[in-house]
Amino acid sequence: MKSIKFRLQLVLLVLAISLATAVSFLTIQGQMQKAEPQNTDIATLTSAAPQDLFVNFTENRPEDVWAEDTAEGYHGFTTRAQLGAKDSIGVLEIESIGLSVNAYDSGDDMADMKKGIAHFQTTSYWDGNIGFAGHNGGASYSYFGDLHKVKIGDTITYTTELGARTYTVTDIWTISDDDWSHLERTDDNRLTLITCVADPDKRLCVQAVDK
Repeated sequence: MKSIKFRLQLVLLVLAISLATAVSFLTIQGQMQKAEPQNTDIATLTSAAPQDLFVNFTENRPEDVWAEDTAEGYHGFTTRAQLGAKDSIGVLEIESIGLSVNAYDSGDDMADMKKGIAHFQTTSYWDGNIGFAGHNGGASYSYFGDLHKVKIGDTITYTTELGARTYTVTDIWTISDDDWSHLERTDDNRLTLITCVADPDKRLCVQAVDK
């Protein structure tokens, strides 16, 4: 009788040990699976990466700031058709910072700013107020990277199919990223240059007037 009882206890002990071992194994395996990195597509990682500080600052630009269909007959606005440009609409030069860059107007601001500077299509192309945006950062296409070095009194030359004008820098501001007032039409001829600064909610705005 004692022998049978001893054997039963031994079987129960073995079963208990086996059960405990199995539970431990499953627990460890589950933890390892959680810790193991999942296979992630490179493209997904790239697209999820934080955007560069100096990218997409024109994406919220209102398209109706100055609609071109209201421009006819206004002496302070030149349309693209009147300009006659086929690719680059002109060349901007700022001697004080050693800048000479083509301006583009393809409708894709980000693509334009990788080739040169982008023209705000809701602003004039020659007469009146001409607005440009450019990158400012560590990329090779940061054409406005030294715009912060420009000083009042510096000269800026803009050359197009219609000729060349030399403008004098009159104002330099740090503005809100949603402040579009400086792109409004003007009776004088001027350039408005906009780029990013360290604060993502602010922009650097430089204006130069043809005197």
